[in-house]
Amino acid sequence: MSSPVPKQRTPLFAGNVAIEFKATPTNRNSTLSETSTPSGIREYLKQWQIHNGADVPMKDIKSPPNLRTNVSNDTGNIQTRGTIQAEEDDESHGDIDGYRTFLKDDLVDVGRRRTFLLPGDLVELAFVGSRAQELAVFVQDLGDQGQYYTMSGRWSQRPHFMPKYFVPGFVKPEELKDIIPHLPSSEVSPDVQQKLQIFQQAVPRDIGNNILSKLLHFWNEADAAYLATATQMETIHRVMAHRTKMTYATLEEIAEKSLAGVTAKDANGNFNQTILYALHRRILATDMEFRAQAKGTLRAGGEYEIASLDEVEDVKKVEALVRSYVEQLMTGTTDVKSGSQHPVTQFVQQCRTMIDITRKNQDFTKYGMIGPYPGDGHPGSEATSQSFPGGTRLFLRFMESWCGLQSFRRGSSLHGIGATLLRAIDRYDDVELDMRTGWTFLQEIGIIPFWETPHAYLLKLPGVGQRLRAEKLAPTEGFIEDQQSSIRKDWGNVPVFCIDDVGAHEIDDGVSVEPTEIDDQYWVHVHVADPASHIEPTSPIAEFAQRFVTNVYFPDRVASMLEPKRVQSQFSMGSGRPCLTFSAKLNAAGEILDYKVSAGRINNVIYVTYNVLEEAGTNTEVLSSDEKDMYIAGNNSLPPSNPSRHLTSFDALATDHKAKLKIIRNLGVLRSSCLRGKGGVNFASNNYDLAIHLDTPTTPAPSALRYKFGKVWKEKPIIEVSKNKGTPKPNSPLSYLMILAGEVCAKWCHERGVPTMYRVTPYNPIKEPASFFRRVVIPSRDVDGNIPLDIAEQYLETIGAAQPSTVPGPHVAVGADMFSKCTSPLRRYGDLLMHWQINAALREEHRLGRPLVGNTDESIFPFSTVQIERLLPRIDTRERLARKASVDAQNSWFCQFFIRAWKFGESELPRSLSFVIRTVNPLSNIAFGKISQFDFPATLRFNESLKYEDVVPGQEVEVEVLDIDMPRGRMILTPKPRGPVVEKAFEYKLAR
Repeated sequence: MSSPVPKQRTPLFAGNVAIEFKATPTNRNSTLSETSTPSGIREYLKQWQIHNGADVPMKDIKSPPNLRTNVSNDTGNIQTRGTIQAEEDDESHGDIDGYRTFLKDDLVDVGRRRTFLLPGDLVELAFVGSRAQELAVFVQDLGDQGQYYTMSGRWSQRPHFMPKYFVPGFVKPEELKDIIPHLPSSEVSPDVQQKLQIFQQAVPRDIGNNILSKLLHFWNEADAAYLATATQMETIHRVMAHRTKMTYATLEEIAEKSLAGVTAKDANGNFNQTILYALHRRILATDMEFRAQAKGTLRAGGEYEIASLDEVEDVKKVEALVRSYVEQLMTGTTDVKSGSQHPVTQFVQQCRTMIDITRKNQDFTKYGMIGPYPGDGHPGSEATSQSFPGGTRLFLRFMESWCGLQSFRRGSSLHGIGATLLRAIDRYDDVELDMRTGWTFLQEIGIIPFWETPHAYLLKLPGVGQRLRAEKLAPTEGFIEDQQSSIRKDWGNVPVFCIDDVGAHEIDDGVSVEPTEIDDQYWVHVHVADPASHIEPTSPIAEFAQRFVTNVYFPDRVASMLEPKRVQSQFSMGSGRPCLTFSAKLNAAGEILDYKVSAGRINNVIYVTYNVLEEAGTNTEVLSSDEKDMYIAGNNSLPPSNPSRHLTSFDALATDHKAKLKIIRNLGVLRSSCLRGKGGVNFASNNYDLAIHLDTPTTPAPSALRYKFGKVWKEKPIIEVSKNKGTPKPNSPLSYLMILAGEVCAKWCHERGVPTMYRVTPYNPIKEPASFFRRVVIPSRDVDGNIPLDIAEQYLETIGAAQPSTVPGPHVAVGADMFSKCTSPLRRYGDLLMHWQINAALREEHRLGRPLVGNTDESIFPFSTVQIERLLPRIDTRERLARKASVDAQNSWFCQFFIRAWKFGESELPRSLSFVIRTVNPLSNIAFGKISQFDFPATLRFNESLKYEDVVPGQEVEVEVLDIDMPRGRMILTPKPRGPVVEKAFEYKLAR
């Protein structure tokens, strides 16, 4: 575990030698005392951050790759699209000029869990606005699109993420070689992507016949499987669904519950692929009963979302009522026997009254929100005299399902039911009758406040809206006594620095450092909160956390997987609190010499911000508010922040504490250099900041209303938007110490046979990330470590997205040999699971009096490898959904700010807006980039005054707003008629 002790180095505070961030191996003869800040690649890529972890706004256009590597407490969340197939490299070693690179064979083959397609895979193609499906074979990657040869003898191209179902290795790749010359060799326009295409020239009849025969045979076998199980297939939703709750299940789980005993399994106990496909085809043929989740992919073993029985029945009732209402309008008949109005007529009249009352004070906009209530914005929502009779609430629940929960599949006729209701209300003549207008309608009748965004609904968070109001929040009871109390190390008076933002909700971790007997060798201790020792892995608390998976952070609220008050009072890092400590001994090059894990209790916690860490490490003044562009929508400035703990300023720190913080920062810098030397990449961020203040805490509206009456929402949230004027902020060196903790966790668990959830770069046989790094990335680095932008893009595309795995392997984009997330158990279930496993191992080692190194007995751990395998798809999908929702919600709040400033004069905007072009998509006649004044990601739609042929990436053009979609957090811009301001906002090197 330990390497030989190197020769002694210059003492830490003896000299002024700086470790430079160069394109050469780490300088092993430098000291830690004056390590300089790495700048090169961050300076060069300072304009890179466009999409902060979110998907590209529009799915029907060519998407620029997402190059963000978020290592600040969430390392490894890299999401990239597209492929660059590197040539085979005959080099057989991983060390080149001192760089230890990862070989292709080092990567983990995740098997059927892979999220990418390989030539020869069978997929199902679905088409927008149609229930038709077509089986196809994946042929090849073409940039951001995949190419497919279909069972009807035609071809199709579409973005990689669209096919949800696959059977790996359906045909051999060599069977496709004869068909490839007859197919397009480049991407196609969006209008072509949703259609099956015939071949331009006649293809010899013998080419592709074998593939077509296999596809048709599979299809026919699936049809036969459906007919043989038709009774069970048609009742599947009633079997799987809960009466009131939305639930989730994998395809195998659905088959096991509904088809077990009806159809045979193979010798390994698995259902036949044709049975599973027949089941998949059946359940996704419904309008809303089963849905594929927006993030993740079913082909990686993901889960289907299953609507509750109540929701499905309510929607069917509304559908029937609306159809009868339309029929009465068309025939001029009424229900004379009932002697009363049609329920739709009742609902429509009630809504008209409510809308007219609202519009007396709040203006309607076409952007997905109404204007704020006039006045000073003090709290005091007033109930109107208009209430919703019981019979009309059914329609409100339908509208929530439509534009809040978004329960209907694309192309479903149920969208037309929602549009029909809006049309009948007769207050929306000049706008599209779509979900955006439906969301505005809910604001106008007082069901939700004008600032509400739909992202909590989309995540199906407990307590949100009418459908989910009965879902329980995190349990408050059931915590147990400390299971590790007898083996905890007392850290005495060792100062533990908890470094986080001012507004951090829970403090997961802290760092301490201690010298060794050898100069410039240090033990770095990452102390992590330990709630797992007070929670049984099978308790209701744990079960809730498992369903929730991760905390979700919105600008106006936080949804927590553990009860927030308990977290703050007992588990968040503080003096006298329990912790798990991940320790690593580092040398002056930042290399790991030894490592260990222990349970402990810390007693001397010092809370500081990232700015204090930087000031201690660099002796430079941190960015002040005067160096930011600030905009505020609302009547007042934001009140002073109220941190959850006492923060120590730089000036208030003791001298020895300043010195320790400097060492901590410098060790983080050294680790960043080590990780970059093994293929790790990282980029600075220059995104906008946004802060919200409400006089009263935001509740998950309309849970308290229960749709009994509408409200006039007089509160007016204050929205503060700011943008740094300086260069982009690099990731804090602290983030690399969090990665270090993840490396220690993975190595320690692997040695002891602990079933573990690793984060790995999956093996992809058609990509060569190690070869690309050696042949292209290393030679392209300049003396400061910079690489050209086009090479950075291609490298991250080649790496692909990291995936969770029970088999250890490299996380290439981080630069770690093996890596497991472990530093955020208060907010991530995966980290909490790892703490349960580690705590069990520590207790067993204490009982035996020896390390568990070499252990093969999984029975001593709460979770086996098989159990963790089953959890991986849900954890991965839910984490991705939560990240996307957080980013989308912030973008929605920015759109609110912009609308309130632009249309209601609540803030002074820049006199003109300019747009920095990042990528141009000629096929869609648009460009991606960001608004210069705010660093806000947006889309530019070209017009006659400026065409795509006239611009290049990096150019800045003057623009005006074309459209804003507040619920989705998107802005569409168009060039001003006067034309572009032709200048380069940043240097962009085009790929050669």
